[in-house]
Amino acid sequence: MIFKRVPLWAVVAFVFGSAVFSFWLNNAARWPDYRELAKKGRAATGWVTAKGLNGSRKVNYSFAANGRIYSGEGRAGFGTPRFKDISKGDEALIFYLPQKPEISVLGDPQAHLRQQNRLLAFLFTLIAVLAFFALRRELRRGEGRDERFKERQF
Repeated sequence: MIFKRVPLWAVVAFVFGSAVFSFWLNNAARWPDYRELAKKGRAATGWVTAKGLNGSRKVNYSFAANGRIYSGEGRAGFGTPRFKDISKGDEALIFYLPQKPEISVLGDPQAHLRQQNRLLAFLFTLIAVLAFFALRRELRRGEGRDERFKERQF
């Protein structure tokens, strides 16, 4: 069985790394938006229209721009109160693109980018550590084989 040869730390690291990676992938789709909002976005004061719909920890918000009302959904924090501290009707910081107001974010886009970059750095560090231990293990195995091969040859 293949799992008898895999160390427990590798299985735990793989499961943990997979969870972090899937979380990052789930949020990475917004990374280009956050980047553009950080560069070209305009701040606005919006209001919370709902929170926790369908059991999620997301906050629904609306804001006015260019004479229209726009809506979005996002995570609390990042320059707005935490999820447990925010309520329907509260004012909220919103960033939007003036040329495309339908692209918006709840809170500061720089804070969103920092959080995603920290997660990405952690993920790459985890992968590097796993690769190091796997390579070290293989090299140690190879050294043992070389010694045995030399003994048999002479």
